[in-house]
Amino acid sequence: MKITGKFILAFAIAAMSIDLFAADQPPVCALYKAVLPPNAHPKLVDTVEITVGPPEAGEPNLLWFRVACTKVNKDAFRIWFLADGNPFSAHSNRTINFVRYILQEPGLLRNQ
Repeated sequence: MKITGKFILAFAIAAMSIDLFAADQPPVCALYKAVLPPNAHPKLVDTVEITVGPPEAGEPNLLWFRVACTKVNKDAFRIWFLADGNPFSAHSNRTINFVRYILQEPGLLRNQ
């Protein structure tokens, strides 16, 4: 499927960008927009933004990640998670532990 392939490619590019992140740098962010047909279903995800950084205070091995998605109908949701590795990296063969997560659903989002 054309859309799935583009998102897989987008996540692969984001994973490479996230691997370059260092603790003393500002957060790394990648924004991807799907190529959808003109009459796409309103609940399809239209854009995905992946952000990584900064490390958890006092825990330099733990990084915050944010995945923000907006649907065609403009509903949005965000997932923040704290992990001890990069879940988007194709280079990691180790188990990644998710220490904490936050899900923000439609109707609860505020522009920040």
